[in-house]
Amino acid sequence: MYICADFSEGRPPRLYRTVEEISGDISEVKRKISEVDGQLTVRSVLMEMISVWADESPDKWIPELEEVIGEAREALDSLSALNKTLDALISELEEAKAIFGYL
Repeated sequence: MYICADFSEGRPPRLYRTVEEISGDISEVKRKISEVDGQLTVRSVLMEMISVWADESPDKWIPELEEVIGEAREALDSLSALNKTLDALISELEEAKAIFGYL
């Protein structure tokens, strides 16, 4: 991957990102995965709360349940995308390590 020069930062043009840059991106993706995972945990708590409403009329709890399910689907889609990004970054990191002699 070609990286343009950034002379204001003192970086010349190069073909690969540094191991440190890639590792930073991996840490950010892992943070986002943890955040989304936390959202799914909150969804579980909400599901338990909704189950308490089971004795109520379905008109009251079904819309809430549908919303929780929709948000959980969005979170799972986000996790899937983050996992793909993480896989790509790990591949890029291995390649960069080989090029920069870290292996």
